[in-house]
Amino acid sequence: MYRVAVIGAGQLGSRHLQGLSQVSPACEIFVVDPSTTSLDVARKRFAEVATVRSENKMISYHTSMEELPTTLDYVVVATNADIRLNVMRALLAKRRVGSLLLEKVLFQYIEDYQAAEKMLFEKNVQVWVNCPRRIWAIYRMIHDFFAGDTLRYFQVRGGAWGLGCNSVHYLDLLAWLTKSAPSNFTAAGLDKKIINSKRLGFFEFTGTLQGDCGDALFEITSLVNSNLPSLLTIRSDFKTCIIDEGSKRAYFLEHSNGRSYSIENFDIPPISSLSTEIAEQILLQNKSGLPSYQESKAYHLPFIASLGEFAAKSVGTPPNFCKIT
Repeated sequence: MYRVAVIGAGQLGSRHLQGLSQVSPACEIFVVDPSTTSLDVARKRFAEVATVRSENKMISYHTSMEELPTTLDYVVVATNADIRLNVMRALLAKRRVGSLLLEKVLFQYIEDYQAAEKMLFEKNVQVWVNCPRRIWAIYRMIHDFFAGDTLRYFQVRGGAWGLGCNSVHYLDLLAWLTKSAPSNFTAAGLDKKIINSKRLGFFEFTGTLQGDCGDALFEITSLVNSNLPSLLTIRSDFKTCIIDEGSKRAYFLEHSNGRSYSIENFDIPPISSLSTEIAEQILLQNKSGLPSYQESKAYHLPFIASLGEFAAKSVGTPPNFCKIT
């Protein structure tokens, strides 16, 4: 029987728990959160999806990591970014962990990324980061559509969609499509006023963040005080794809074929079902289609540095720090 844990039973963590309830192998699942309210939500969400597959699961709820066993096969760390490194330290100090799945944004301080990598190497832990667009069926279709082409332009544009919190998902997608790490970030196009996040105690940014990735220019824009639906545009010299995740439609345009286009409808897999797929692959095959820690670190660092330097000038926080999650 596999031993797995979810640390952080909030909105994301409870969805991961739902996914773990549906994995095929028998598991002992430990759910940890200091908030009894969050644990109650997790209990309810587990019950909501209980099926025959849930019957080979033993589940327990805890307010402290001290109650975890000394060996765990797989752990999901779904806490906020501000405490994630300390949670990892406490976890790995006393327990042997086979594989970790980390939520993003990974950490708020630049130096935390190297500290985490050193610790993970010393503890011999496999780590993936939950940026799952690269395993969505629609983006695999888009990957094949642009196969052999050089991407030139990548734009995300919409109204107040959470540039600080969510840009990493798109940067990961771009890195996967181009097989390059985004770089040369420019925050000059961000709005000077930094706003409060929907999550208490964190920042959000509006305006435009720019940079390069391979031969592609990227522009990531969140329009302040706007409900404009978000669109993702990807272009090569010969093709264009426009993805509207809100309406679940993607438009494929081939310039050399009389500018003909096709439309693909798609589904967005819920976190819970993706979590089942991710956990099964890691537990049973020791691999994942998600980005590794090293891949994710490569674009997290310039992203955090760019926003951190911008915030330092705007609100006086340290330049090596960005208060996002």
